[in-house]
Amino acid sequence: MPTLLRYFFLAAITLTSSSALYAADITVEKSFASAADFEPFFRDGSIDIQSAPGAITLRRELVLPPPLGNKLKDGISGHIAITPDRQARKTFILPDDRNGNAEVFAFPGGTGTALVNGAAVTFGPFPHHGGWTRAEVPASFLQAGTNEVIFTNGVALSQDRETQPKTSFFSSDNGKSWPPAEGGEFLISLRIRRYPPKGTIVSPVIDTATTGTVEAIAPLFKIRSLAVQWRAIVPGSGSVTLEARSGTTPWPDESWTSWSAVDRVLPARYVQVRAGIQAGAGDVAPSLARLTVTARGDATATAERQGCVLRDCRNPPLIRNSQPYAFQRPSEKLARLRTEFKLDDVIAGGQTDLDKALLLRNWVRTRWTCNDAGSGHRTWDALEILNAPEGQHGMCVHFATVFYQCALALGFNARPVILSGHFVADIWCKELGKWVLMDVESVQPEGFRQHGTASYQDAKTRESLGTLELHRAVVRALEAGESNVTDVIQLYLRDSEAGPMTLTEAVRGPDSGLGIFRSFCLPPRNNYLDQLEPWEEMHGENHYHSNAYLWWRTNPPFERDAQYSRRTDRTGDIDWSVHTAHLELTTTETPGVLTVTADTLTPNLKAFRFAASGHEPVFLPGEGTDPDSRRALFTWRLTPGLNTLSVTTLNRFDREGKASTATVEWKQPDQPQQGDAP
Repeated sequence: MPTLLRYFFLAAITLTSSSALYAADITVEKSFASAADFEPFFRDGSIDIQSAPGAITLRRELVLPPPLGNKLKDGISGHIAITPDRQARKTFILPDDRNGNAEVFAFPGGTGTALVNGAAVTFGPFPHHGGWTRAEVPASFLQAGTNEVIFTNGVALSQDRETQPKTSFFSSDNGKSWPPAEGGEFLISLRIRRYPPKGTIVSPVIDTATTGTVEAIAPLFKIRSLAVQWRAIVPGSGSVTLEARSGTTPWPDESWTSWSAVDRVLPARYVQVRAGIQAGAGDVAPSLARLTVTARGDATATAERQGCVLRDCRNPPLIRNSQPYAFQRPSEKLARLRTEFKLDDVIAGGQTDLDKALLLRNWVRTRWTCNDAGSGHRTWDALEILNAPEGQHGMCVHFATVFYQCALALGFNARPVILSGHFVADIWCKELGKWVLMDVESVQPEGFRQHGTASYQDAKTRESLGTLELHRAVVRALEAGESNVTDVIQLYLRDSEAGPMTLTEAVRGPDSGLGIFRSFCLPPRNNYLDQLEPWEEMHGENHYHSNAYLWWRTNPPFERDAQYSRRTDRTGDIDWSVHTAHLELTTTETPGVLTVTADTLTPNLKAFRFAASGHEPVFLPGEGTDPDSRRALFTWRLTPGLNTLSVTTLNRFDREGKASTATVEWKQPDQPQQGDAP
C-alpha cells in the first residue's frame, strides 16, 4: 500500500478582545521556513534541521549510549582481554524492528571478532580519537527486543566501575555460563541508522510586538488575537504536534499560561512554540516545513506619533545554550587562587580583556616546562596543580585548567574545551563579544620545553578566533584538499635564541598543527575547582572514554565522535553569549517615556547598570529565579533632543561587561527631526 502524505495547515482560532477599538490596527507576522530560521530554536539530539532543507525532521540516528565511563575498573590498564575462553556479552533493547545498518563501538579497542545475534562481525580501527574499536553491523542482524553482542576474540574491554552490571556479562568458560560482569558495565555503544521514536524542538521566546529587527522601538501593542499556523508532511503513521504558551513578561515565569494546543493559545505579547515529532511505522519520519506566528491588534502608542526616533543602536543578540551548563561560583578556593598567586598583578599591564587573557596565559605557561610526571596524577584543580612538587604538575589538560580557573578567579568567563587529542580553554572577550581560544600548551613538540603557547587569528581581519571558527576553517581546508589552512594565522610563542617567549606567525596544515581541531567537545561545566566529581579520571593519560561531554557534530567524512551519544550541530550550543545585555525598547502611553527590557546570561550576575544621559546610573538586580539568566525592566524618561542609554551587566566579581547602547531623539511632532531636510 503506498505511503500517504498528510499536509497540515492549521487555521488557529482567533480570540478577540471585547474592548473598544484602538488607535491603529496592525498585524505582525513572523515565519520560520529555513534551516537558518530554525537554527536559534532549542532542540534535543533527535532533531535534524540540516538534512531536509526548509524542514525540521528526526535525525536518522539512534544511539544506545555506553555508561558514563568517567572511572575505569582498575584504571587504564584494567581492561579485559577477550579470548575464546574469556568472552564478554552486551545486550541492547530495541523498541521495534525499524532498524538500519548499525555500528558497535567498544573501548579501549583492538582488532577482533564478535557475534551479533549469532552473526559474525569484525572489529577494527576507524577514524577517531584513539582507544575505540568499531564493527559495522548490517540491519538484518538486528531485531526488535533484546539484541546481544558476544565478543569472542581479540578485543579489549574496559568497565565503568561506578555502575552495577545489568546488561554486561562475562564468561570464563567459553560461553557456557554468563554471570554479570563483576566490576561494572562494559564501555560499549550501539549506533543505528534509523529514526528515533520522537524528538522535540522549542522556539525562543517570540516577541510579537517587534518586527524582528533590533533597530526599532516597538509600539505599545494591544493584542487582540494570536495565531500559530504550521505545515507538516507526515508519511504513514507518524505525527507532528504543536503546543504554545504565552505571557506578558519577556521570559516564561509563573504569570505565563501553561503549554496547550496552539489553537488555544491566549493573546499576549510574548509566545513560545514547542513541536513534537513522532516517528511512525517504517523507516520514514514526519517533517515540520513551516511555522508562522501572527499577532493582530491595536497600537495604542507608537514612537513615530510621539516624536521618538532611534538614531543609533549597538545591541548584540543574546544567544542561549540549549544544554545545561554549571558555572563556577565565588568561593574560598577561587579567592585563594587569586590572592595566593597575585593574579591581579599578572594582568596589570593589560588594557583590554584580550591583553589580560594573553598575559595570564603566558604566565600560566611558564609555571612549568612541559608534560611531566604529574600528568597521570593531577586532578582538574588549579590550586593542586600549581602547588604540586617540581616535576609533578601535568600536561595540556593541566595547563588549560590552571588558565581557565585563574581567569574565573579574576572575574572573567572562561571554560575548558577538549579537542581531538588535546585540551585547551576558551575565554570570553568583552571587546569582540565572543569566545576566544587559548592553546595554553601548544601541540608543537619543539615548544614543549620552550614554553610553547599559541592563539589564532583570521588571516584577513586579524581577529582572534574561537574553537568553532577554527574547526570550520580546518574542515573547509579538508573539503578543498588544501595542504594548509590559509585563512588562519597561528600566533606562536616559545623560548628561542631571540629570547624568552618569542613570537612567530605560522600557517599550519589540517593534518599537522591544526589537525587537533578536526573535532572538539565542551565539558558540561566549569566549576571543577569546587566540585571535582564527576570527572574523567586520568584524562589525557588514556584515550577519551567519558560520555559526559557535548561533542560538536561533524558530518562525514570527517566525523570522529560517533561513539558518543551527546552531540550537537546547533551553533548556539557552542557559541552562546555571556556578560552581555540585550535590549528591547517599547513605547508607553506617556510621550517621552520608553520601557527598556534588558535580558542577559551573565554567570554570577550582580546587577544591571542603566546609565541614561543626564541621570545618575541605576542598578537593578533583575528578575527571575536563575542566578545567571535574568531580565530587568527600566523606565527611560527622555528629554528633548538626543538621549543615550548604556546598559551593562556587572558580575559578583565587579567585572563589567560590554555596553549595549541606544540613542533616541525626542521632539515635538511638528518640529523637524535631526537630519531631516529643512
